[in-house]
Amino acid sequence: MKTLIKQIKILAMAIVLTFSISVYSQKKAKTHNVSLRVYNMEGKKMNKGSVLFVNDSLVGLKNSSEKPKTSMKDIRFIKSKNSFVEWNFGVAYIAEDDFIFPGTSYLWGQTYINENNLIFEFEAGLALPSIVTGKLGIGKKFNNTKVIVGVRPFPFNLYLQSSFTNGKKGYWVASIEFNPLNSNTSLSFGSRAILNFGYRWNILRNLEE
Repeated sequence: MKTLIKQIKILAMAIVLTFSISVYSQKKAKTHNVSLRVYNMEGKKMNKGSVLFVNDSLVGLKNSSEKPKTSMKDIRFIKSKNSFVEWNFGVAYIAEDDFIFPGTSYLWGQTYINENNLIFEFEAGLALPSIVTGKLGIGKKFNNTKVIVGVRPFPFNLYLQSSFTNGKKGYWVASIEFNPLNSNTSLSFGSRAILNFGYRWNILRNLEE
């Protein structure tokens, strides 16, 4: 038991350290797979579309409702909303039986990021062995890293999550989760803690008016 707890602590420390490093290491965002809404100095929406390029003076948007290029000096703030599908794999610590059990899930979700880089995110889908699962969280975007805290309603856990380097189709996420409730309840599904890794594929972006 002591050895198991020690191993979990080491894994948790490693993930937290990775979170910290990733926040500072991702300086260059790959913008070709991002959709934006652009607002002017009066707070009115002036443009929207998928990002083609960003430089010191212009933002270029594909499928723009207005002009394809927007001057930086005319922009007050930018908002984004995107949908994703996510495959996860991880292990849960089952306290009653004192052992680690593997699991996996396939989820659909959405991420909202406002002009202050504050994040609201939710996801839900199928999972094994719990059949269904989901997550609801809030957080902050640092450079190209999204750090989120939230709750997994079932199996119940509180979580800390971070994204990692973006690719052409998506990006990796990892989370550490802990259940403060009695792990013997049906809501907990036996779990006391979860270590989780996943990959998110970006899908069609829908931008609100």
